[in-house]
Amino acid sequence: MKRISENLKKKIASPDPLIREQAAQELGRHPGPEALGFLTRMLSDGNRAVVYRATQSIVATGGVEAVDQMIPLLESEDVRLRNLAIEIIARIGDPALTRVTALLTDPDPDIRKFAVDILQKINSPDTQEPLVRALFDEDPNVAACAAEALGGIGAQTVVRHLVSSMEREPWVKCAAIRSLGRIGGDAALKAVLSVSPDEESMILFCVVTALGAMRDPKGLDYLMGLLETDASAVELPAIQAIESILAGADEDLVGSVRKRIAGARLIGLLETGHHAVTRSAIRLLGIFREKSAVEALARLYTEGNKHLFEDLENAILQINPEQIDPLLEILANEMNPDSVKISVIRVIGRLNPKTAYPALEACLKKGRDALAVETIRALSGLKDDRTAALLHDLLEDADDEIRIAAIKGLETFCHPSSIERLMRLSREDSEAVRSAAAKSLRTYDQSAHRHHVLELMREKRPESISFALEMLPEGDLAAFETDIVKLCEHENKTVRRHAIVRAGRLNSARSVERVTRAVFDQDLQVRRAAIRALETYHGPDLCRLLLKAAESDPDEWNRYEAVKSIGRLQLRDCLAPLVELLDAAPDLVKAAIMDLIAAFGAVEHRKTAGAYLQSRESVLQEAAEEALRRLAIDAES
Repeated sequence: MKRISENLKKKIASPDPLIREQAAQELGRHPGPEALGFLTRMLSDGNRAVVYRATQSIVATGGVEAVDQMIPLLESEDVRLRNLAIEIIARIGDPALTRVTALLTDPDPDIRKFAVDILQKINSPDTQEPLVRALFDEDPNVAACAAEALGGIGAQTVVRHLVSSMEREPWVKCAAIRSLGRIGGDAALKAVLSVSPDEESMILFCVVTALGAMRDPKGLDYLMGLLETDASAVELPAIQAIESILAGADEDLVGSVRKRIAGARLIGLLETGHHAVTRSAIRLLGIFREKSAVEALARLYTEGNKHLFEDLENAILQINPEQIDPLLEILANEMNPDSVKISVIRVIGRLNPKTAYPALEACLKKGRDALAVETIRALSGLKDDRTAALLHDLLEDADDEIRIAAIKGLETFCHPSSIERLMRLSREDSEAVRSAAAKSLRTYDQSAHRHHVLELMREKRPESISFALEMLPEGDLAAFETDIVKLCEHENKTVRRHAIVRAGRLNSARSVERVTRAVFDQDLQVRRAAIRALETYHGPDLCRLLLKAAESDPDEWNRYEAVKSIGRLQLRDCLAPLVELLDAAPDLVKAAIMDLIAAFGAVEHRKTAGAYLQSRESVLQEAAEEALRRLAIDAES
């Protein structure tokens, strides 16, 4: 056992907290009572970093000796120090169990309670038996703490003990009921339902909470009975419990409960100011499809209720009201902020009521940014022919996000009149807008515009050519094969990339030859497009091409893409040559090769993967561990 050097003792006593912190770390490498004694005293250091480092060193030392150093601190008047000792003992875990269990017989009830706290934090199956003993401690605080801890274990074997403890003091009974709710099961439910509805409100509150946690429909009659009596003290938690049980319940069960709870009662609960209750009331109104609640729900759309917006949206969608005037009034009120209007518009968009068109049109004319984008989506969902004209006008808006939203919105109609307008965007400065328009055009019938497409392909502007390549529907590619193949050799790298992507879909002799050549293009993005395009090609030289890219492409990500393509194509013959590349490959590529070893179930290469368990690079360690795990190999063997 190493003795503490004088130099280290000087560090421990240093006025410099950084040096004391270093000393605490060094002490962690000195097993034995002397080092533990110093570390224990350092827990009272005035510097938080020193205390933290001392804590870490004690936990790392572990064992019974460390626990024995901590136990006396449980009697400290310093709450911080006492809590620190509890935390350290709990983190030491199973080695502490014998010592902690012995504390359950301490004459001081506070110490016995601290022991229960520690056992609860350790959370091991071996803590169950001592916690059951503590459940019947003469001190109700100790017993209640044990009851709570047993609920965390969640084992059915402790249910009978918790039921027995329900005969004790109210505080213990409450803790037992809460834990039975956490554990669940028929026996736990039967015990909770056996509690008289005439019990004091504190106990009834725990019963209601437990029934909500168990979410068993057999608890509904009990809860409904409480609501139908003068048990106002538990009305709010009872509503929460009922909502919890009915979430996802079948229509028959929902219908039977709906007959016993008036919609007006739930509507009244929306204004309680209690967030959890308001949320449950909203959800129940949705579950009950309470049409009379729409106006009251709409009133909750305020800036301060953002946390309720999702629940409000779901409830209104469940109700599916024919009349949405309260929602439209929110849009008409200029005082309402955009955040509120956006949430309401999202609901309207999903309801798709034709009557919303004028309000949405007015909102679109006044709104900008996110509000305008959300309004466009909602208008598109209405499928009103008037919307197309609005969206055509918006294609000339100054805001790219609005134009892109308009482009997407027009797909709802796919009207021939939109094609020419979208094709004009081939000359837009914004690449995002050009690309969105080109991709959107694929959803249209372009048969009457093929000559325009050809004209774009043969323009000098690279942007127009790329636009034409992007807009071609899959079924029209063959008709433009000659031009597509020719453009694979274009001087502009962006055009070449788009052409390679489209050529990859042709899979003809000419297109494959061009794609193959592009694997060695001077531009890395073109090469990447070619590597991906090869996934549609199944020729005899496919493995050779991808291996070549994986081995020698100047770009690391392209080499990675090549390996991933080999995996997606299940080219098992490529694996052995890839494994030979491991030593010289970049880390990213090495990780991809190890993923391939696992995906192919190549157990013959498990030692190769295992060699990287000791790598200094975390990405390689993780890839090796995952490969070995998937190969069902013990990484430690």
